[in-house]
Amino acid sequence: MFRTTYPIHTQPTTMTARAARILYASFDEFPGPKGCCRHIDAFIRALGRRFGDVTLVTPGPVDRVPFPIADGVRQQVVGCPDANPIGRARTFRAKLMHHFAMRPFDVIHFRSIFEGMVLLTPAVRKTARLIYEVNGFPSIEMKYHYRALIDDPELPRKLVAQEDDCLRAADRVITVSETNRRAIESRNVTSAPIDVIRNGVDLDRFEFRSPKLRSPLADQGVPRPIRLGYFGTLAAWQGVEVALEALELLVRDQPARLIVLGVGSKSRVADLRRSAERRRLTAFVDWRDPGELDAVVRLLHEIDIALVPLLSVDRNTIQGCCPLKMLEAMAAGSPIVASDLPVVREIAVAGEHFIPARPGDARNLKNGIRQLVGDEGLREQLALAARRHVAGSFPWSAATDRLIAVYEELLRAEN
Repeated sequence: MFRTTYPIHTQPTTMTARAARILYASFDEFPGPKGCCRHIDAFIRALGRRFGDVTLVTPGPVDRVPFPIADGVRQQVVGCPDANPIGRARTFRAKLMHHFAMRPFDVIHFRSIFEGMVLLTPAVRKTARLIYEVNGFPSIEMKYHYRALIDDPELPRKLVAQEDDCLRAADRVITVSETNRRAIESRNVTSAPIDVIRNGVDLDRFEFRSPKLRSPLADQGVPRPIRLGYFGTLAAWQGVEVALEALELLVRDQPARLIVLGVGSKSRVADLRRSAERRRLTAFVDWRDPGELDAVVRLLHEIDIALVPLLSVDRNTIQGCCPLKMLEAMAAGSPIVASDLPVVREIAVAGEHFIPARPGDARNLKNGIRQLVGDEGLREQLALAARRHVAGSFPWSAATDRLIAVYEELLRAEN
């Protein structure tokens, strides 16, 4: 179980000339093991410090009394025990609307249609400005999580219609990459400004450790297993199966291990484990519980090479994303082999910050791994350049500064 706790700031709140009451609604449980929780944490802390009155509403197993989680931020967990995702969304929407009725807000910030649709009423719009943070579209992503949806043509149409309704109603739209922005613009339904605010990385938490300081790949001429690492969600678009296939090819030539620090449903984890068994990789794959956030840092300092094997599917190429795992591996000094996709090239330069591999091509992924294994100087060169790059362009402060600017522009326009 993921047990990350976020320390509560005790410094006095920095108030602006115009304080604001903000509701930040997320259908993702918080805290949690997914990268989105690090994104949410950075955003709500920045908003709390700047505006002083932020309420984070998230689902959970049971209702909880609001409690402080950071300077200027309180969290309200609403009980959504439904096993069915649609039922869970309906419960969350109903309780979110009840929460809104308890007090007015100046800005309501929501991350998906599961929060957003209930906020489009005249009563809400009368007092609050809406910010729609588009990290993904359920119409694209849900089929990867719930296979039954593939055979239901009506539900995707309903999801698209709700996404479009949220885009039309939003006063500002935020997204995480240029690929996402183009996908939003292609719908031709919003006249709101669209701001690209990419993910960031906690440079203090993801401390740099040089590849030279890790144990050598060979001791007195005897090779040790190459330690490969994958961390993040286990969704089909992430390409974990390709990583397993590449490992199958690699172990024919040299000793290697793949450490998987992944988050996924029981059925998804079982599918991947069966895939490893079919490939006779049981002894070569280390499946680890997501654990605390520190487990990700330890993994990145332990491994020789990080893998980001994203597939060339609509979720990555049409919808878009900003792969947080890539930024965190770059910060920690782990040399990377990553799929050569536009969303990856938006945040890093192939050959300078990572070794590119053709998406979905296990043999090409294996060749990228072997290129790094055979060249200690290249591993060090990539790691140093990647750390400099994220330190200069992707600290969380860069993202949250832009977020605050969006809020201030919105609030000024209201006056």
